[in-house]
Amino acid sequence: MKFGKYIRIMVTVLFVLFGLAFQSYAGNISGTISSVKIDSQNKDLIQVDASLDITPLNQEREVYLFELQPYQHSIDVPMNPLASSPVLSNLKFSVSLKKENQDTRLYSAFCLAIREAGQYKIISNKHYITNPELIAPNQSEALNRGIKGLGVDSDYQEAIALGIKHAGINIATKDIFGKGITYSYKGKNYNINASTLLSLDTQIKAYSDAGVAVTAVIVNAWNTEQPELNLPGLTQLPSEQALYYQFNTSSKKAVDSLEALASFLAKRYNGQNGYGKITNWVIGNEINNQRWNHANVNDEGQYIQDFQDAFRIFYTAIKSESANDNVMFSIDHYWNIPTEAQATTTYSGKSIVDTFAYINQVEGAIDWGLALHPYPYPMNSPMFWKERDERYGVSSYFSDSVDSPIVDFVNLHVVTDYMQSPGLLDTNGKVRTIFLTEEGFSSVTGSGDMATQQAAAIAYSYYIAANNPYIKAYILSRQEDHEEELKSGLAVGLSVKYEDGKRVDKPAKEVFRLIDTEQSKAVSEFAKTVVGVTEWEELIPGFRYP
Repeated sequence: MKFGKYIRIMVTVLFVLFGLAFQSYAGNISGTISSVKIDSQNKDLIQVDASLDITPLNQEREVYLFELQPYQHSIDVPMNPLASSPVLSNLKFSVSLKKENQDTRLYSAFCLAIREAGQYKIISNKHYITNPELIAPNQSEALNRGIKGLGVDSDYQEAIALGIKHAGINIATKDIFGKGITYSYKGKNYNINASTLLSLDTQIKAYSDAGVAVTAVIVNAWNTEQPELNLPGLTQLPSEQALYYQFNTSSKKAVDSLEALASFLAKRYNGQNGYGKITNWVIGNEINNQRWNHANVNDEGQYIQDFQDAFRIFYTAIKSESANDNVMFSIDHYWNIPTEAQATTTYSGKSIVDTFAYINQVEGAIDWGLALHPYPYPMNSPMFWKERDERYGVSSYFSDSVDSPIVDFVNLHVVTDYMQSPGLLDTNGKVRTIFLTEEGFSSVTGSGDMATQQAAAIAYSYYIAANNPYIKAYILSRQEDHEEELKSGLAVGLSVKYEDGKRVDKPAKEVFRLIDTEQSKAVSEFAKTVVGVTEWEELIPGFRYP
């Protein structure tokens, strides 16, 4: 089935699933909102373009424009329309971006309705503003001096010395709210944890001052300070079942708190306030696996609709402050099969991408990006180049087609090829931003020490990413081995710290330090023998050193 046809079928399904169906009433009327944008000439106005499908046209009737919030799915009393128009084939509305109480419609969606039997009934899709970047005070291009990056720990000086171009950090919502700083949003004061902010400020400013682009992964850890960020009806689960949770957008209080959080972070780290700059944002973590984004929802369509409602809040907050920041969501390496052996609901990465893209198109196309985690399969072996060898036992999980069950570095092109599909291009017709925001290779396996193989894996995988024009960042997951991961047999850091506090660097660290420099060829020469080739061109078509 062709991709374009598949999109049309799925969009119809989504209309039904999410209450977006074009409802037919007297005169067989339905509508479509095709564009909601801030006016480029008058940034205090929102321009809404829509059309009606009605036979025959009846200009004695009126169609109404309503404003909706993410938690609203119908028009309830005492909601009033923003504007009205006679029933025409093509409609245009202009509404103010600001409300009378100095609130904003920046995060609002809009829909068409008609009045029947004393009630307003929705007849169109729900459509959000798609160009919040127009009002951003920071219009500078996103910083990207190269693809090499690292998930950093507190030793930011060492990370900078490794020559990284990207620094990956995690920000958990539960750590943001607390005491020490007051942030006012929509007439309410929110308490922000000053000690958390001091730590973030120090790191982010250090990287920014060094010319390193910061990538922040925003995760919703169970929140006691702002419990409305937790989905109603959920209880905190053991960590082996859920570490992070879906953002809640099901009530006004939840949406206001999420907007406050998103706007606070976007403003503080817009690069113009002395705290440094976050350039790339990943909302949620590996959302195809509910251990990392738990919602207790089995239906994939509803799960992604709820996630996208939260994603749009972050996207709008970020892009309205820094026009060219990248805003992404992440998936793991399970491309066409659900994650195995998990205690919570999982989905395939590809179906998550597809469903997100469909809903995005219906509710207003924005320029989201994809963050991929192409860990080896199995994760505890660094030798990903053996995965397609039948003797290795996992070759059936890999192919060069879009139907490949797993995607990691051995077939990374499967994802970048797929993201070139017409239905997945951004609003300018280009391939979306694709980052590799988390990958790593263990230096220890059940077979013993694999430090040399880990170093070779870093060299080979970096070259694969660097020679793929659609990969914009390659961010190794760990600066240092992580205690909890070590219990699972994963030692993916560039260094290891022993119980006595002594820190020992692995061979991988020097390879990583030099892999994007003029010494790249020399530092990676050993890896050819480990991988089993005489020249990288045997494995990477058109290969070029950095």
